[in-house]
Amino acid sequence: MELEKEENRLLKERKAQIKGAFRAQKIRTYNFCQNRVTDHRLNKSFYNLEEILEGDLEPIIEAFKEK
Repeated sequence: MELEKEENRLLKERKAQIKGAFRAQKIRTYNFCQNRVTDHRLNKSFYNLEEILEGDLEPIIEAFKEK
């Protein structure tokens, strides 16, 4: 009985921490099939995924400056 109480308590804690992963809560989506990165804060897509993953964040930084 004590073990069951402890498991329920842990389950509630986990659920409170995880919440949901709604699209609106995401910062970026990486779509490898389309070579695309979408930044949901900017509502803009960039079609140079490989360069961005290698550290070339300049297009994203410039888009933030324009915002």
